[in-house]
Amino acid sequence: MPAFEVFLPGLLNFRHFAFATFGMSRGEKPVLPLRLM
Repeated sequence: MPAFEVFLPGLLNFRHFAFATFGMSRGEKPVLPLRLM
């Protein structure tokens, strides 16, 4: 699935940004995005 392969990195980057932002705002470490990368 070429479309899925192109879409997946963007989704992971968005999730990493979202989890890092909300995680730090709550004083938590973004562990999940680090495991996904």
